[in-house]
Amino acid sequence: MLFGKVTWRRAKNFGRLVGRICKGTVGEITDGYNAHRTGSFADHAKSRAHAAKESISSAGVTIAASAKTIQEDLQSNPRINAPALVVSTLAFLVASGGVDGDGGVPDLDLLAGIDAHRSIFTHSIISGAAIETFLLSSASFVSIAHSFLPERHDPIWDSIAKHKDRYVLAASQGASLGIAYHLFVDSTADIGAYHDLPVSLPIEGHEAIAGANAAAEAIDVKHKDQKRHG
Repeated sequence: MLFGKVTWRRAKNFGRLVGRICKGTVGEITDGYNAHRTGSFADHAKSRAHAAKESISSAGVTIAASAKTIQEDLQSNPRINAPALVVSTLAFLVASGGVDGDGGVPDLDLLAGIDAHRSIFTHSIISGAAIETFLLSSASFVSIAHSFLPERHDPIWDSIAKHKDRYVLAASQGASLGIAYHLFVDSTADIGAYHDLPVSLPIEGHEAIAGANAAAEAIDVKHKDQKRHG
């Protein structure tokens, strides 16, 4: 399943980040259990959340590095890649909500009401996977539709079919970068709590989750399947 594949790729990025944050699963469980026995679990959780937040504070650097990847593609062949850069930029702005990170794809949960805001389903790598799935499915539809065109048709459809993979990749990269940027803003400047987490966490934990998802989505910009996109 396409959605499962693109989600799994992001999940591996997220898992690597969590692995760097944690001292080790057994150690974390032991420390948490000991803290619970001594009645200091809340302080322990808060300290670990602080550590996680510090560990993922490099998400901004990751986002910048991913943006540089797109820039380098443009410089390698400006004539061919300039249109793709336009697509990436537009996708970034739509997905992020703009330079203030307000709106965009993650904030679509507001359609369900203010109480639904900061959902883990929209403010995470899940939204990035959903957007990429939609884009790849659209590319497949273009190929199918093009194959059924009559022999005499507008040449623009041939051009769209020929370059669709390049533009889907550009849109996917821009959207991922936009979502990562939005989540980074949510984890640093526009701090808020997720409303639908299965466990209660201090606000630092919510910041850490948003930051880790931002970093994982930004990393995915460089990990997208180049062969499939063209």
